[in-house]
Amino acid sequence: MSQFKNMNKLAYLLLFCCLLLFQSCFEIIEQVFLKADGSGNFQLVLNLSKSKTKLNSIAKMKTINGHEVPSKGEIKYRLTQIEKTLSKTTGISNAKTTLDFDNYIATAVLIFQNYSIECRP
Repeated sequence: MSQFKNMNKLAYLLLFCCLLLFQSCFEIIEQVFLKADGSGNFQLVLNLSKSKTKLNSIAKMKTINGHEVPSKGEIKYRLTQIEKTLSKTTGISNAKTTLDFDNYIATAVLIFQNYSIECRP
């Protein structure tokens, strides 16, 4: 009987450890609003606010695990480049990106036209 109790305690401890280990540190939310004519809106949100303290610490470093840590200016520049690329893409309009370094949330929003999927046998 005591062996069963120990196994039960071990199972609960293992479950508790798994719950702590597999908590999400970020969210990626994709939303597509599709109209009957095949056009629509797309929104992508990258929410890193749950990792704010860790990201603030990383931002103060020059490298981490041998990789260079980009500055806020570099991140803004790359997001601007993504916005420009999306704006130049045929069928996409009103591409806008936002970046909130206080809460570590980045968004990209765009309107697309005539989305269609061709199925070929």
